[in-house]
Amino acid sequence: MIPDLSYEQYLQLMKIFKNVYALYISSKDQKTFYHVIKKSQMLLSKNLFDSFTSEKIKEKADKIYSYFMKSCIQIISIDSKYYPKSLYASHFVPFALFYKGDIQMLEQFCKKKKIFLLQKDLSSFAKKVKQYFKPALKDKFLWIGQEEDVDILLVQKDIFSLEHYESTSPSFIIPYEWNLSKILLDLVDYFFMIESEYNKEVKEMVEYFIEQGKEILVVPGNIFYKQHYFSNYLIQEGATVLLNRKDIESL
Repeated sequence: MIPDLSYEQYLQLMKIFKNVYALYISSKDQKTFYHVIKKSQMLLSKNLFDSFTSEKIKEKADKIYSYFMKSCIQIISIDSKYYPKSLYASHFVPFALFYKGDIQMLEQFCKKKKIFLLQKDLSSFAKKVKQYFKPALKDKFLWIGQEEDVDILLVQKDIFSLEHYESTSPSFIIPYEWNLSKILLDLVDYFFMIESEYNKEVKEMVEYFIEQGKEILVVPGNIFYKQHYFSNYLIQEGATVLLNRKDIESL
């Protein structure tokens, strides 16, 4: 809720206040908050100071927190042992992740490699491919995606539309205003593409993933179908080709 706050500043504040609740209570009084910050010799811009002491932000925070509690949405803070460690090195470090489902699933989340399926609307071809690779993926990876029947389902919605949201999979809930693609690609180890036609969003996701030195896995498609154009192009450019389950086992 305070977009200008950096991870380094957050760590400084935690050294001063010990926990988020103490920071919240102290910032309710502008004079007290000012003296504590000044005494600690921490540099805080006027915009950040105003954000911390803003009554509007506090009212919204209280409303969201109450909503989470009522809707059984778990909050995984950056200090939690369940927080995905790969996100610490991200260009965009969320201070909290919102989660609904079996919290114990996150123990596996931290231990297993993670693979993201780039596919929202599966064609009949893609569905067959997904079912074919599913056993191999289940054994070695956690499968993350925006489709049902994955280990971790990613849901990007307005927070206040989630009250009656239910899923058979444990779910990470990412507010719609966050940069979903960058969070996704920082969370996962492999990017799995069954099919994709060319578009700017997918191109940017692929470029961002390659910049991090991570591997793109592609299933070859029909050269006459436009929805296979970009995935086939990535094979031509050096992406790892998946032809059978043994290819997954060798990763």
